[in-house]
Amino acid sequence: MQRFVERCAALVPGVLFFVPFFVLGAVGGCAKSNLASSATTLNYLDHGRMAATQVTDPVNGVGTLAVTDDRADDMRGGTRKGEKDGSTAEIAINGDAAAWVAAGARHVFGGAGIGFDDGPIEMRIRLVEFSLEESVYVNSSYTSRVTLEVRLYNDGEEVWLGTRSGQAGNFGRPAKQENYEETFNHALSKALDMILQDAAFRAVFKAG
Repeated sequence: MQRFVERCAALVPGVLFFVPFFVLGAVGGCAKSNLASSATTLNYLDHGRMAATQVTDPVNGVGTLAVTDDRADDMRGGTRKGEKDGSTAEIAINGDAAAWVAAGARHVFGGAGIGFDDGPIEMRIRLVEFSLEESVYVNSSYTSRVTLEVRLYNDGEEVWLGTRSGQAGNFGRPAKQENYEETFNHALSKALDMILQDAAFRAVFKAG
C-alpha cells in the first residue's frame, strides 16, 4: 500500500505540469479571429491592358450595348480567409456591376477595333459568375473569376452566342483597393479576350 501511495505522489507533479498548457491551448483555440471584413468597389481600370486579338477591317459596329447582372446571391460578395487560423471574413462588393462590365467591353472590344454607338449590331452581355477571394497570411494572395454570356444580334436575328470565363491572380498588401481592382479587372479583361479569340464572333463585325 505504501508503495502505491508513493507512486501516485510521484505522478501528481507531472499531471499538474501539463494542466496549464492544456488550459492555454483550449483558450487559444477559442480565441476570436482578428481577421476583419473589407470592401471594394467595381470600377473598371484597364491598368495598361489591351486586347490580345484584333478585328481587322471591321464593317459593322455595335449600335446597342445592353448588360445585365445575373449573378447568384452568393456571388455578390467576396471572401477573405486567414491562412493561420482558417477564419473567414466578408469582402463587400460595391458599385454597379452592369456598368463595370459595359466599361470593360467598350475598352477591350473597342481596343480590338470594334466601334460602339453606331452600327447594326446589338450586343447583350450577362454577368453570370463573379468571385473574389483573398488569402491572408503576412501579405495576401488574390484570385478572381468572371464568366460572361454574350449574344450578338443583327437586324433582330441572333448571329452569335457564347459563354467565356477569365481568371486572374495577384499578390500584395492585405485588403488594398488597388489589389482588388487589378485582380477582378484582369479577370474581366481575360473573359472578354476569350470572346475575341472566337473567329465566328469577329466575323460578325466583318460581314458586309
